[in-house]
Amino acid sequence: MYLEYKKLFENTRKDFLSAINSIDKIQFDILKKILNDNSNTKYGEKYKFEKIQNISQYQNEVPTTVYEDYRPYINEIMRGEKNILTYEDVILLEPTSGSSGSAKLIPYTKSLKKAFNNGIKPWLSDLFLNYPDIINLPMYWSISPNVKQDIIKSKVKIGFENDLDYLEDDFAQIIKKNIVVPPILNNKEDFIKTSADFLSKINNLGLISIWSPTLLMLFVEKLKDKPKNIWKELKLISAWDDSNSQMYFEKLKTLFPDVKFQGKGLLSTEAIITIPILNIGKLPCINSHFFEFFDIETSKIKLLNELEKGKNYRVIVTTQGGLYRYNTNDIINVYDFYNNCPLLKFISRGDNISDYFGEKLNEAFVLDIIKSLKLDSIADFCMFAPYTNRENFYYVLYLETDKTINLKEIEEKFEEKLLMNFHYKYARKLNQLKHFRIIKVKNAILRYSEICQNRGQKAGDIKPRIFSNCISWNFEEDFER
Repeated sequence: MYLEYKKLFENTRKDFLSAINSIDKIQFDILKKILNDNSNTKYGEKYKFEKIQNISQYQNEVPTTVYEDYRPYINEIMRGEKNILTYEDVILLEPTSGSSGSAKLIPYTKSLKKAFNNGIKPWLSDLFLNYPDIINLPMYWSISPNVKQDIIKSKVKIGFENDLDYLEDDFAQIIKKNIVVPPILNNKEDFIKTSADFLSKINNLGLISIWSPTLLMLFVEKLKDKPKNIWKELKLISAWDDSNSQMYFEKLKTLFPDVKFQGKGLLSTEAIITIPILNIGKLPCINSHFFEFFDIETSKIKLLNELEKGKNYRVIVTTQGGLYRYNTNDIINVYDFYNNCPLLKFISRGDNISDYFGEKLNEAFVLDIIKSLKLDSIADFCMFAPYTNRENFYYVLYLETDKTINLKEIEEKFEEKLLMNFHYKYARKLNQLKHFRIIKVKNAILRYSEICQNRGQKAGDIKPRIFSNCISWNFEEDFER
């Protein structure tokens, strides 16, 4: 089957990489088409799309947005009204599966689906060109089924049936020919065991594509033998490897010492931002949407060709689904360049801040502390979060490890570093916050997964979190010192 599709893969990959030489033109053409196509919509008329001639004018006339700005428009779409955000009909509203905040419904059009494929297809083509054996072997893709939204009244369909619906026919058919699907694809308690049992019987598995590395770790725990003895043909594992997932991605490698690994790009329900290309890195999907970047240091808006190596930016996208100058709150870092095109890695969520008493602790700051104390290298699970017992409020690190450690000493060092944050120090001085603590936990990955599923997340979409601003985590605790 590989030879049948080889030319398609080569051309798809070549076209994507060739486009890098024309970033400015391609990006402007995408923006121009989106504005022209949607000038007669309710949103387009409000911001006079038809009069916008260049990027600077677009930035001056159209404000940056967050999801809450779109709720009134989404409600109109749900009532069946047309030409609200896009001239194209909305084929469905896709629910997000975030672990915090109210649910979002993202409008999907045919053009938006094509934009996603403009990134997904080059990634898959590169994958199959580098590992041609995979295409003739069974593949496991972590597919999230549609979570039925019975309580939502809408004249527009809610949700894809499953993740394969993102793909257009040619590539979808390639995956469907060899995909293996466990019999249970919902949030039942036996999902992990049933999936592990099912996959353990497929000894010629060639590819495992999974979002969260922790889910695969849970599968491995249920296996009756070592993975290398079961999946002797396994060529590649694809999973999240940035930010909170990095620690678990590295641990996963130790479980599969003879298998190649690839970190996934940055993809959300709203937009596809980057894809990984082997031997190059994580490239922005310049053929997909129009991108802007908010410079964290200077608060200025930059374009792709203006990004600087080593700097962090918040991603802003304009999509074919009707999101205009939409702040994704994803913070990326420019870690290198390929032919003058920036390579981007995900750092953190810009809105992930814990601020109950003015302490303003953010994810990046806490991750730096965890890494500086090398806790990520000894932990099987760790998550920093606020905690209250109604009398006192303090921050804890839920930690699972089989290493012998001095909890009291680590707590003191952690607190010392937290106090380097002026706002945290002030809240401690006012006695609003008590001293930081470490709480040892057991079976934490499984427990975390269960909590997330109980909150409505799809099992395959659950992201490991090392930082949380939520006080409602209910882990089984072991306070022994």
